[in-house]
Amino acid sequence: MKTPWSYHPGKSVIHRAPALLKLALCPLVVLFPYPSERVMAAALAFTALLVAAAALAAGIRPWHLLRGIRGLAITLCAIMLLRTASGQDLKTGILFCALVVVSFALGALLFATSTMTELCGGLGKIELFLRAPFGRKRPRVSLAVALMLSFIPRFFTLWEDASLACEGRGKKAGFGRTKLLLALAVERLMHNAADTALALENRGYL
Repeated sequence: MKTPWSYHPGKSVIHRAPALLKLALCPLVVLFPYPSERVMAAALAFTALLVAAAALAAGIRPWHLLRGIRGLAITLCAIMLLRTASGQDLKTGILFCALVVVSFALGALLFATSTMTELCGGLGKIELFLRAPFGRKRPRVSLAVALMLSFIPRFFTLWEDASLACEGRGKKAGFGRTKLLLALAVERLMHNAADTALALENRGYL
Protein backbone atom coordinates (compact mmCIF):
# COMPACT_ATOMS: atom_id res chain seq x y z
CA MET A 1 0.00 0.00 0.00
CA LYS A 2 1.83 3.10 -1.24
CA THR A 3 -0.72 5.57 0.10
CA PRO A 4 -3.49 5.18 2.71
CA TRP A 5 -6.59 3.37 1.47
CA SER A 6 -5.00 2.61 -1.91
CA TYR A 7 -5.57 -0.60 -3.85
CA HIS A 8 -3.05 -3.38 -3.23
CA PRO A 9 -3.02 -5.77 -6.23
CA GLY A 10 -3.09 -9.45 -5.43
CA LYS A 11 -4.73 -12.82 -6.07
CA SER A 12 -5.44 -13.85 -2.49
CA VAL A 13 -8.72 -15.24 -1.21
CA ILE A 14 -9.53 -11.83 0.24
CA HIS A 15 -8.99 -10.19 -3.15
CA ARG A 16 -11.15 -12.79 -4.90
CA ALA A 17 -13.98 -12.54 -2.37
CA PRO A 18 -17.05 -10.84 -3.87
CA ALA A 19 -17.09 -7.10 -3.26
CA LEU A 20 -20.79 -7.46 -2.42
CA LEU A 21 -19.90 -9.71 0.53
CA LYS A 22 -17.21 -7.36 1.80
CA LEU A 23 -19.51 -4.35 1.47
CA ALA A 24 -22.25 -6.17 3.39
CA LEU A 25 -19.92 -7.17 6.25
CA CYS A 26 -18.28 -3.77 6.83
CA PRO A 27 -21.35 -1.93 8.23
CA LEU A 28 -21.88 -4.65 10.84
CA VAL A 29 -18.94 -3.34 12.86
CA VAL A 30 -20.42 0.16 13.08
CA LEU A 31 -24.15 -0.56 13.13
CA PHE A 32 -24.36 -3.76 15.18
CA PRO A 33 -26.36 -3.15 18.41
CA TYR A 34 -24.02 -4.44 21.11
CA PRO A 35 -25.97 -5.41 24.26
CA SER A 36 -23.24 -4.27 26.68
CA GLU A 37 -19.85 -2.60 26.81
CA ARG A 38 -18.16 -5.88 27.69
CA VAL A 39 -19.62 -7.60 24.64
CA MET A 40 -18.68 -4.61 22.49
CA ALA A 41 -15.06 -4.71 23.73
CA ALA A 42 -14.82 -8.44 23.03
CA ALA A 43 -16.40 -8.05 19.59
CA LEU A 44 -14.05 -5.20 18.64
CA ALA A 45 -11.00 -7.19 19.79
CA PHE A 46 -12.16 -10.21 17.77
CA THR A 47 -12.86 -7.99 14.72
CA ALA A 48 -9.41 -6.40 14.99
CA LEU A 49 -7.82 -9.88 14.97
CA LEU A 50 -9.90 -10.89 11.94
CA VAL A 51 -8.90 -7.71 10.08
CA ALA A 52 -5.22 -8.32 10.89
CA ALA A 53 -5.49 -11.95 9.74
CA ALA A 54 -7.27 -10.92 6.54
CA ALA A 55 -4.60 -8.31 5.85
CA LEU A 56 -1.84 -10.89 6.26
CA ALA A 57 -3.72 -13.27 3.97
CA ALA A 58 -3.92 -10.48 1.38
CA GLY A 59 -0.19 -9.81 1.63
CA ILE A 60 -0.61 -6.55 3.54
CA ARG A 61 1.08 -5.71 6.80
CA PRO A 62 -1.73 -5.02 9.31
CA TRP A 63 -0.22 -1.77 10.58
CA HIS A 64 -0.23 -0.42 7.04
CA LEU A 65 -4.02 -0.30 7.29
CA LEU A 66 -3.66 2.53 9.80
CA ARG A 67 -1.69 4.78 7.48
CA GLY A 68 -3.24 8.22 7.34
CA ILE A 69 -4.97 7.91 10.70
CA ARG A 70 -2.80 10.49 12.50
CA GLY A 71 -5.23 13.37 12.00
CA LEU A 72 -8.14 11.21 13.10
CA ALA A 73 -6.14 9.99 16.13
CA ILE A 74 -5.46 13.58 17.21
CA THR A 75 -9.17 14.34 16.90
CA LEU A 76 -10.07 11.26 18.94
CA CYS A 77 -7.59 12.25 21.68
CA ALA A 78 -9.17 15.71 21.81
CA ILE A 79 -12.62 14.14 22.12
CA MET A 80 -11.38 11.89 24.91
CA LEU A 81 -9.97 14.87 26.81
CA LEU A 82 -13.21 16.79 26.43
CA ARG A 83 -15.29 13.82 27.55
CA THR A 84 -13.08 13.27 30.59
CA ALA A 85 -13.13 16.97 31.49
CA SER A 86 -16.93 17.01 31.32
CA GLY A 87 -17.13 14.06 33.73
CA GLN A 88 -18.30 11.45 31.22
CA ASP A 89 -17.38 7.77 31.46
CA LEU A 90 -13.82 7.15 30.26
CA LYS A 91 -14.54 3.52 29.35
CA THR A 92 -17.27 4.52 26.91
CA GLY A 93 -14.94 7.00 25.27
CA ILE A 94 -12.21 4.39 24.87
CA LEU A 95 -14.66 1.96 23.29
CA PHE A 96 -15.83 4.66 20.88
CA CYS A 97 -12.24 5.40 19.86
CA ALA A 98 -11.57 1.67 19.40
CA LEU A 99 -14.67 1.40 17.20
CA VAL A 100 -13.44 4.26 15.01
CA VAL A 101 -9.94 2.78 14.68
CA VAL A 102 -11.23 -0.70 13.82
CA SER A 103 -13.68 0.78 11.31
CA PHE A 104 -10.85 2.78 9.73
CA ALA A 105 -8.71 -0.34 9.36
CA LEU A 106 -11.64 -2.31 7.98
CA GLY A 107 -12.35 0.39 5.39
CA ALA A 108 -8.67 0.48 4.43
CA LEU A 109 -8.72 -3.30 3.96
CA LEU A 110 -11.84 -3.05 1.79
CA PHE A 111 -10.22 -0.51 -0.54
CA ALA A 112 -6.89 -2.39 -0.51
CA THR A 113 -8.48 -5.62 -1.78
CA SER A 114 -11.26 -4.30 -4.04
CA THR A 115 -11.08 -2.14 -7.14
CA MET A 116 -13.54 0.70 -7.63
CA THR A 117 -15.15 -1.25 -10.47
CA GLU A 118 -15.80 -4.17 -8.10
CA LEU A 119 -17.13 -1.84 -5.40
CA CYS A 120 -19.42 -0.08 -7.86
CA GLY A 121 -20.72 -3.44 -9.09
CA GLY A 122 -21.35 -4.62 -5.52
CA LEU A 123 -23.18 -1.40 -4.65
CA GLY A 124 -25.25 -1.78 -7.80
CA LYS A 125 -26.37 -5.27 -6.79
CA ILE A 126 -27.34 -4.02 -3.34
CA GLU A 127 -29.32 -1.16 -4.85
CA LEU A 128 -31.12 -3.41 -7.32
CA PHE A 129 -32.04 -5.80 -4.49
CA LEU A 130 -33.47 -2.95 -2.40
CA ARG A 131 -35.32 -1.39 -5.34
CA ALA A 132 -36.66 -4.64 -6.82
CA PRO A 133 -40.08 -4.32 -5.08
CA PHE A 134 -40.52 -0.94 -6.81
CA GLY A 135 -39.79 -2.30 -10.27
CA ARG A 136 -36.56 -0.36 -10.74
CA LYS A 137 -34.11 -2.20 -12.99
CA ARG A 138 -31.25 0.29 -13.31
CA PRO A 139 -28.96 1.25 -10.44
CA ARG A 140 -28.50 5.00 -10.13
CA VAL A 141 -27.72 5.76 -6.50
CA SER A 142 -24.91 3.19 -6.36
CA LEU A 143 -22.84 5.13 -8.91
CA ALA A 144 -23.07 8.29 -6.81
CA VAL A 145 -22.10 6.36 -3.66
CA ALA A 146 -19.19 4.69 -5.45
CA LEU A 147 -17.92 8.07 -6.69
CA MET A 148 -18.21 9.46 -3.17
CA LEU A 149 -16.22 6.53 -1.77
CA SER A 150 -13.58 6.88 -4.46
CA PHE A 151 -12.73 10.35 -3.18
CA ILE A 152 -11.46 8.89 0.11
CA PRO A 153 -8.36 7.16 -1.34
CA ARG A 154 -8.00 10.03 -3.81
CA PHE A 155 -7.80 12.52 -0.93
CA PHE A 156 -4.98 10.51 0.67
CA THR A 157 -3.15 10.36 -2.67
CA LEU A 158 -3.42 14.12 -3.13
CA TRP A 159 -2.30 14.64 0.47
CA GLU A 160 0.77 12.47 -0.06
CA ASP A 161 1.65 14.29 -3.29
CA ALA A 162 1.30 17.69 -1.61
CA SER A 163 3.33 16.49 1.38
CA LEU A 164 6.18 15.34 -0.86
CA ALA A 165 6.08 18.68 -2.67
CA CYS A 166 6.33 20.54 0.65
CA GLU A 167 9.25 18.39 1.76
CA GLY A 168 11.02 19.02 -1.53
CA ARG A 169 10.67 22.75 -0.95
CA GLY A 170 12.00 22.58 2.61
CA LYS A 171 8.68 23.14 4.37
CA LYS A 172 9.09 21.80 7.90
CA ALA A 173 6.46 19.59 9.51
CA GLY A 174 4.10 21.33 11.90
CA PHE A 175 0.67 22.89 12.25
CA GLY A 176 1.39 25.46 9.54
CA ARG A 177 2.33 22.76 7.07
CA THR A 178 -0.76 20.74 7.96
CA LYS A 179 -3.01 23.72 7.21
CA LEU A 180 -1.24 24.23 3.90
CA LEU A 181 -1.55 20.54 2.98
CA LEU A 182 -5.24 20.51 3.84
CA ALA A 183 -5.91 23.55 1.66
CA LEU A 184 -3.92 22.11 -1.26
CA ALA A 185 -5.55 18.66 -1.01
CA VAL A 186 -9.08 20.08 -0.80
CA GLU A 187 -8.47 22.44 -3.72
CA ARG A 188 -7.17 19.65 -5.95
CA LEU A 189 -10.00 17.39 -4.81
CA MET A 190 -12.55 20.02 -5.89
CA HIS A 191 -10.88 20.23 -9.31
CA ASN A 192 -11.05 16.44 -9.62
CA ALA A 193 -14.72 16.51 -8.64
CA ALA A 194 -15.43 19.07 -11.35
CA ASP A 195 -13.57 16.97 -13.94
CA THR A 196 -15.51 13.88 -12.85
CA ALA A 197 -18.84 15.70 -13.14
CA LEU A 198 -17.91 16.90 -16.64
CA ALA A 199 -16.93 13.36 -17.68
CA LEU A 200 -20.23 11.97 -16.38
CA GLU A 201 -22.19 14.70 -18.15
CA ASN A 202 -20.45 13.93 -21.46
CA ARG A 203 -21.43 10.27 -21.01
CA GLY A 204 -25.09 11.10 -20.36
CA TYR A 205 -25.18 10.27 -16.65
CA LEU A 206 -26.18 13.80 -15.58
